[in-house]
Amino acid sequence: MAKFAVYEVAFEKICTAAGKKPTELTEGTKTAFNLSAGLIAGLAAAFISQPADTLLSRMNKTAGAPGQGMVSRIVEVRPRRGIV
Repeated sequence: MAKFAVYEVAFEKICTAAGKKPTELTEGTKTAFNLSAGLIAGLAAAFISQPADTLLSRMNKTAGAPGQGMVSRIVEVRPRRGIV
């Protein structure tokens, strides 16, 4: 969801910075603006999802005890030494 929201805002800001409305853009300019906004949105999505991906990877490396719930497994995951 964040990727789509960031994309829309980034596209609007790029259009504003260029002094153009989206309806005034040529096909080439629209493509360039779309690629730029997509790059910004992709970076934002990576920054937003990375902590959850790391947590999931650490949880999947070790098996939980029989009957152990997801919340208790998350609580057991501790940061490695030297990693903040």
